[in-house]
Amino acid sequence: MQLSQIQELTKGILSGDKNFSIERIAALPQSAKANELALIFSGSVPKVLNILETSQAKAFVVNNSLQQQVKFL
Repeated sequence: MQLSQIQELTKGILSGDKNFSIERIAALPQSAKANELALIFSGSVPKVLNILETSQAKAFVVNNSLQQQVKFL
């Protein structure tokens, strides 16, 4: 599934390559592979920043509250 399709389904904000293809959802965002979608819905700002910096995932879904706190878009 392409990121544009996920964005359309979730009505979220898409930043990046809308044609990037996702193969599966990662079990844990910390261990996500490049072709997996990492979901981050809670956690402290330092923890979220650490996941964003260290995960191999190229695509993340982050809840609106965390997105505003982290300001990575």
